[in-house]
Amino acid sequence: MQTPWGPSQECKSCGDGLVFVSTASHGGFYVPPEMLAQMPEYFRRNNGWYEEDCEWAMVVISFPSRFSEKETVDASGTLQNWFPDLYERHFAVRLLPGESYKRDQALFDEENKDKLVATCAWGDWHKQVPADMVGVFATKGGSRNPERDNSTDRYFLVPAAEYEARAHFGFVVDPSRHTECAPLA
Repeated sequence: MQTPWGPSQECKSCGDGLVFVSTASHGGFYVPPEMLAQMPEYFRRNNGWYEEDCEWAMVVISFPSRFSEKETVDASGTLQNWFPDLYERHFAVRLLPGESYKRDQALFDEENKDKLVATCAWGDWHKQVPADMVGVFATKGGSRNPERDNSTDRYFLVPAAEYEARAHFGFVVDPSRHTECAPLA
């Protein structure tokens, strides 16, 4: 079977033409047109193809009787974390901060868009990093875009314990507390 990820190496039927495919590089569900029409409009995509990392959850939530209770619970969590708008629409709820990975990441990014956020780090194994410190390279908002204005890019030394306790989405540098250092090569 040809898939968006290349030729399938394995297909597992879930009945009525619904299949889970594996390829050398990736995999996911194929939902045939007649089943796709039964899915909520906001879940329909990719000509019936749903990749295995996150989109699979839309298939499982749409056809819960074809899957185990654990799979449906996992699907709900995946949708909540990675497609919070769809989760809210489908379940008619409003997610709060701390209830969706994707939303929390967006909140972190917005709150820190004008701050220096580390994008690279070096331990004290590096010859320019003192013991119990971490060297970091920080950009405005944590941007990794090569087209960014790099005039604010800087290197800092921060205590290793503080770096290890960083927020889930990144380490925010405080130039008034963290020591700026020469570029780490």
